[in-house]
Amino acid sequence: MKASFPLLLAALFSVLMPSDAMAQRDGFGIGIIAGDPTGLCIKNWLSQKSALEMAAAWSFEGNGGFFLSGDYVLHSFGISGGSGLMLTYGLGGRLYFRDGDKNNDGDTFLGLRVPLGLCYPIEGAPVDIFLQLAPVMDLIPETELRLNGGVGARLYL
Repeated sequence: MKASFPLLLAALFSVLMPSDAMAQRDGFGIGIIAGDPTGLCIKNWLSQKSALEMAAAWSFEGNGGFFLSGDYVLHSFGISGGSGLMLTYGLGGRLYFRDGDKNNDGDTFLGLRVPLGLCYPIEGAPVDIFLQLAPVMDLIPETELRLNGGVGARLYL
């Protein structure tokens, strides 16, 4: 159910937006991501092929906790003919404040992310939908490999 919400939101935006609006490949977008983590995400295009993506979200890893990430991503266009589907890949970091329990005060994790995904700008609307998986190598407080991922949608302002 959580995974279908961003798709429904993107469909609603595409119906409500004027027909001459075009999906953005520049500018600033804000939206939601559902998965692990689940929360708010933003994208700021730096050029026609690169962008910064950031998220402030809730993660369900461990006891759950607050998650911040920032990634530099590149885009490969036209991977499926002329549909506009883009492959995204990059490098970034995450800061995760995991909640504690009765035996633990919680931990703070700092790690490197390698986001890989697909992004589809909806034709005729300033909206894109995306799918992303990001292997994470935590470096602090210990070295450990984890996986983040989710689906989402962004509205470009």
